[in-house]
Amino acid sequence: MFDRGKLMREGVEAQALVLEKKVYASGMQTGRADACRYRLRVRFEDGSTTEVSRRVWGHKLAYAGVGDLIPVRYDRADRSKIVIDGPAVKAQRAARLRELKEQAIKRGERELDQS
Repeated sequence: MFDRGKLMREGVEAQALVLEKKVYASGMQTGRADACRYRLRVRFEDGSTTEVSRRVWGHKLAYAGVGDLIPVRYDRADRSKIVIDGPAVKAQRAARLRELKEQAIKRGERELDQS
């Protein structure tokens, strides 16, 4: 295959659109995905695209759904070398959860003010 660690350190950042998600494992009580395969459309810096299939393990990486954008990294010299940027995905997820929490609190405060 290729050196994922080097690609994570030196690869070019890009975004990928989730076209399809196949869940292989999910939590018995939570129901959230723990392992899945994504079919992704990666957009390169020059605007061209390619489609790839990548597997992920862990609910923090397997949370994205069809239509979501997730960060990836690729080798500029060999665009077939593409990895999902796990740390960036986790940071994106954490930011989204913070945003949802803030929105929920604001909604609750509005409702509390109206009662």
